[in-house]
Amino acid sequence: MLNLRLTPHYWGQKPALTGVMWRVIPDRQTMLLSLQKGDIQLIFGADGDMLDMDSFDALMASDKFKTQMSAPIASRAIVLNSSRPITSSQKVRQALEYAVDKEGIAQGILAGSEKVADTLMARSVPYCDFDSPTYIYQPEKAASLLEEEGWLLPAGKTVREKQGKPLQLLLSYNVNNAVEKEIAELLQDDFKKIGVALTVLGEEKQAFLDRQKSGDFDLQYSLSWGTPYDPASFVSSFRIPAHADYQGQKGLANKAQLDAMIGELLITPDEHRRQTLYQRLFTSLAEQAVYIPLTYSRTKAIYRSELENVGFNPSQYEIPFEKMRFKAE
Repeated sequence: MLNLRLTPHYWGQKPALTGVMWRVIPDRQTMLLSLQKGDIQLIFGADGDMLDMDSFDALMASDKFKTQMSAPIASRAIVLNSSRPITSSQKVRQALEYAVDKEGIAQGILAGSEKVADTLMARSVPYCDFDSPTYIYQPEKAASLLEEEGWLLPAGKTVREKQGKPLQLLLSYNVNNAVEKEIAELLQDDFKKIGVALTVLGEEKQAFLDRQKSGDFDLQYSLSWGTPYDPASFVSSFRIPAHADYQGQKGLANKAQLDAMIGELLITPDEHRRQTLYQRLFTSLAEQAVYIPLTYSRTKAIYRSELENVGFNPSQYEIPFEKMRFKAE
């Protein structure tokens, strides 16, 4: 628990709140009960989904609570590891792209609250308003690509094989995120339809981060840095081994060229050149099917009705406590 108190030495406008008590509650059910009992007044979904949409909708229907969602702020995606034995194949990665029913995620899991992402960055993100390759849900095409790559479905079996080896992949996600588990299970079902066995592994956040650093995954859930850091900070992290993006791209033949593009676009004063480099970078990643874009995420806030002026800052990592106040009795 972290107890933050108002400092009398602050030079700016003083907020209405005199302090904020920050409680870390990893268990989602305990968090929900704490809100309902009044032990906490606000759940703010910065950098993750602390409650699923069913819980969000149930709270929205109660007059004791209020809910808000920010504008689309970041990109949800799945990183495909180009360094692993199976996903090193571009055709396999493209097949997985075509196998994902994104509309099923947007409607079935997120209840229509987020829009399907056909590209890694939304066109509203700076330097990203251009046409690039997209993959629309086509399970038949996915199956055809796997056949071309030698992954065949033996009679009486449900998982494809190549030279006696099953087409089995590992997807890692943060178990503390309510939505990631549901998305992983839907992907598992989508892949099963084309003969791909997907092992879903939910881990505590530190184990999840360690795995992305080591590259010990075939697929991993990813959330971009979001506004205002996309795309610059997001692509800058592609060059750092600690990120799943680096591991996902490491096996690409043009990885060194991609990193050089990033290095140049971050420092060039030429606006036209910067735009050209961003387009080349994201087009190459799309052509090589390194990411499966899912939806454009929104930050959620759930709070008790006596709390007022709850809103969002441009960054998903900032909570504007300075604007909040409790309703006068």
